[in-house]
This record gives sequence, C-alpha cells and structure tokens, in this order.
Amino acid sequence: MKATGLRLFFTIVFLGSTARAIAEPSVTIVPGEYEMSNNITDQTHTECFSEKELTANYIMRQLKDADDEAKCDLKDSRVQGNTLEVDTSCIYGDGMTGNGTMTIEVDGDNLNIKSAFTIDGKGAARTMEVLSVGKRVGSC
Repeated sequence: MKATGLRLFFTIVFLGSTARAIAEPSVTIVPGEYEMSNNITDQTHTECFSEKELTANYIMRQLKDADDEAKCDLKDSRVQGNTLEVDTSCIYGDGMTGNGTMTIEVDGDNLNIKSAFTIDGKGAARTMEVLSVGKRVGSC
C-alpha cells in the first residue's frame, strides 16, 4: 500500500512540473529584428527576437546575454492578453542587489516594454523605470 501511495505522489509531482513547463506563460511575437529605443538615452539599437513565443525564460536568457556578470533569478511570470509580466531578482558583480518587473506588451510588429527596478547598493536603494519601444524592421 505504501509503495503505491509513493508512486502516486511522485507521478503527481512529475505531471505537475511537466504541466508547468508546457504551460509557461507566453505572448506571441512576430520573430525578427526590432529597432529599440528608450526614455533614458537618445540611442537606438536592434534586438533579434528569434522565437514565435516570448516567454519569461527567453527574457531571462536575453538579460544574461546583456550582462553575464549579473546573476538573475526568475521569481514569477504571468500573462494577461498580449502582455507578459516578468518578476526578477538579481545580484550584480559589484555586490549590489536588485528586484524588478518587466512588462512586455506585443501589438503586431510593435513592442512596448516597461522595466521598473529597485537596486540596493550598500544600503542606498535607487528605483529606476525604463520605457522602451520597438518596431520590427525585418528578419534577424
């Protein structure tokens, strides 16, 4: 009897974790190269989004590629309509820590990204909000 109960428990745990992996929150995006700008700098840059579904794990890989010294963990993600929200927690190379939320809205060939982060360095917390917009300009 106990062996059957343990097998059932592990089966439920396995199926539950498999279902979470399959049902990772995502929004559909038109793959391609996007010209991005933000409210902090006057510069634009291009960003390649190669997958059809934009997920929290995809965003985390992009963040790692942008700053490989930062150690960031995904805390939560959720989708409402065509908007993906990603909560992260990071430790940076200089010992500072940060927590924040990225809200990514996809509308056809357009992206709107709002990043709100609080960074704490040696007891002095600083909050930063970056608004980025992107327009698909072609293939990667």
